[in-house]
Amino acid sequence: MKYLLLIVLLALLFFILGVKRARPPLSKTPEGQRGQGAKAGPQDMVRCQHCGLHLPHEEALPGAGGLFCGPAHRTAYEEAHPLNAPADAQVGRGHKP
Repeated sequence: MKYLLLIVLLALLFFILGVKRARPPLSKTPEGQRGQGAKAGPQDMVRCQHCGLHLPHEEALPGAGGLFCGPAHRTAYEEAHPLNAPADAQVGRGHKP
């Protein structure tokens, strides 16, 4: 009976030690040293000016009209909303060039 109890205690001890070794240690590294997949904390979200999609600020593309989700939407928005319209486009203003 003593041997059975001793075997059970040894098995329990090896099980506990094995579980502790299998668990990865908690790292206290700064955010910059973490892997790319592990980002801590909330991210700033922005809205695409063309389609309204919300995406992280780091992934947004800046353009003349704001931030965009991709180059196609940036181009489409800039074509639809020209910033520097030519003077000939101002029809009906009452003045002649």
